[in-house]
Amino acid sequence: MARSGQGRGATGLALGVLLVWLLAAVLAAVGVAPRAQAPPAAPPPAPGPVVVVGVPGLTWDLVPALQDGNGDGPAPSAASALPTLAAEGGAAALVLRGIHETTCAADAWLTLGAGQRAATDVDGCVDAELRDGAGTDGSVPVLPEDLVEPQGDGAVVDAASWARWTNQAARRSLGTELGTLADQMLGDGSCVAAYDPLAALAAADADGRVSAYRTGAGGQGDDASPSPDLVADCSVHLLSTAPADTEAVAEIVEGLPDDATVVVAGLGHVEERAEAMALVVHAAGSSEGGSALTSGSTQQRSLVQLTDLTATVLHLAGVEEPFPDAVAGQPAVAVEEGSRDAADVPDPGHVEDARALAAGITLAKAGAPWVLGAVAAVLLVLLVVSVVRGRRQRTGSRTRIPGTAVVATAVMAIPVATFLTGPVPWWELPLPVTALAVGVLVMVGLLTALSWAGPWRWYPWARRPSWPR
Repeated sequence: MARSGQGRGATGLALGVLLVWLLAAVLAAVGVAPRAQAPPAAPPPAPGPVVVVGVPGLTWDLVPALQDGNGDGPAPSAASALPTLAAEGGAAALVLRGIHETTCAADAWLTLGAGQRAATDVDGCVDAELRDGAGTDGSVPVLPEDLVEPQGDGAVVDAASWARWTNQAARRSLGTELGTLADQMLGDGSCVAAYDPLAALAAADADGRVSAYRTGAGGQGDDASPSPDLVADCSVHLLSTAPADTEAVAEIVEGLPDDATVVVAGLGHVEERAEAMALVVHAAGSSEGGSALTSGSTQQRSLVQLTDLTATVLHLAGVEEPFPDAVAGQPAVAVEEGSRDAADVPDPGHVEDARALAAGITLAKAGAPWVLGAVAAVLLVLLVVSVVRGRRQRTGSRTRIPGTAVVATAVMAIPVATFLTGPVPWWELPLPVTALAVGVLVMVGLLTALSWAGPWRWYPWARRPSWPR
């Protein structure tokens, strides 16, 4: 007697799902998936110091368009230095993803120092809330200014807090090693200098010690001067500003030496908004015609992730690759040079691309759960209807493929369809959330049709089945 239609239906469903996933892997390999063209070789190391300025909440919405030659656009101000840096240098949307979806400034700085996602329990961070809920000593807030104690020319991070964060990292499966950035620089014969408590979390080595620490020279605080007096012996310098303080960035950059390479990044979400941040890399000697940035880990134009910053800083500082496994990201590199003169247009093309992509990522994080939920709900209803109809049908005669198997395949195709919808710039359409939902549904339909369109849907070691009614 022939194998039952139900068994063959299950086999066909399994083969269809495997085909869908195989298709996604092939498309990613050949470049149809959301990725950039193969990036060129990374730029040469910086001739002078590498200065990283972290600005919590720095989104591209806060970076005004560059004033054009006709006097249009925003009036000149101290904040206009940031759009100039973006127009002349490299720009990208920064995916600020630490251990948690919402990444506070302390988590972002600790991740920069580790090269892999890390988390603190500093007041205002997610782990601080978890600590409070666990009924531990969370009644006393852990504040950044209380964590760092100056010692001679350097500083040390509170030993109990550093040990707690190290143990938390060890319990996770990411292989996070705190202090990777500082240890790599020390091994290269240089050091990392910090100019405020938050930056010290990234400048600390594996033991929580900061080689060079200066307060009141750049960074946050009432006694901070406009620009830091850089420590001469260190190649990397880290400092943070108040949230969304673009004018502080201009004041800091103005006082830096001419051979300095500046990295401005939105290090830290504010008000629990998991938005895409702004990233600008302005190398010494950059002038007209900037470029979009990418990295080997994202492989998408105008997109860089938080863990890429560690590799980027190490490369700019002249540390030879390959980096240790603890560095999860890859250096940010230029995809292509700007084709327009930064002095003649309000916003060069690579900056526009970074703005649009950052807006799309932020919108996707806010709208994707609702879109995917709606798509899944529709397919689930169809699946229930197919199951009910299948039970009411009589068995014994040949008919078409059961609707249950088709709908189940469509449900299983949702993750792949979502992934393949990424290359479509749906965020630029008038109704972006609707466009995303339609795009996912269309891709689900195409993948499902392809799964059931050929001879691969049948059980390969049995004769063609007869599906039951």
